[in-house]
Amino acid sequence: MKQWFAIGAIFMSVYLAFVIAAVPASFVISYIKLPSNITLSGIKGTMWQMTVDEVVHPKVTIDNVKASLNIWSFFSLDPSLDLEFGDDFSMGPSGKLSVAGLLADITISDATVVMSADAIAQQLILPVALVASGEINVFIETLIVDQPICRRIQGNITWKKPSLSALNETVKLGDLAAKLSCEQGALAITIDEKNDLGLSFVTYVRPKKISGNGYLKPAKSFPNNLRAALPFLGKTDKQGRYRLFF
Repeated sequence: MKQWFAIGAIFMSVYLAFVIAAVPASFVISYIKLPSNITLSGIKGTMWQMTVDEVVHPKVTIDNVKASLNIWSFFSLDPSLDLEFGDDFSMGPSGKLSVAGLLADITISDATVVMSADAIAQQLILPVALVASGEINVFIETLIVDQPICRRIQGNITWKKPSLSALNETVKLGDLAAKLSCEQGALAITIDEKNDLGLSFVTYVRPKKISGNGYLKPAKSFPNNLRAALPFLGKTDKQGRYRLFF
């Protein structure tokens, strides 16, 4: 009797999997409540293999999103997704990541994201036009999503051979790196103090607010063509540091 019950359970599980696999991705997405400022276009495929041509946010567009549902995670009642997005021809970010805990605590792991530094610079409100060169690489080993942003995160950001161009002048900054952490639910981005600028800074990201504070203590490696702009930062403290915040 137990043998027949086990066979019946396996049959029903497999049958259910095939039924769900046949459900169009567009039908499933229609029942997901997305933020009002995010739109999806070009949804194709099924629950198992889904593609989205564009994910559009007012400040960024992500192209060529591919999502694959892990079949074994489905049977364990803890569904997980593998995502890939962007390509060499896309203007937006590109990368890949895995998402688990879709029914409870959402966890993102093994995430790598590459984006244009200039795409970020163009989102900033600055007194002069600025062009940033190079790519910014984000690696997230683990991220547990929570209110308002995260509960825990392990990861880092690197910007190799960065430079900024403004007023017909280009300034090389030297490699920059930052560590990711969570502080009281906010995402904290702490710049590695071993940099040519003598910069120590922490940026806090919250749903409706981004703030930051730190110091600039120009070292010998500080770019000479930036020294003329230092007086605009105000007076230094007793340690020779300029206070920075926003």
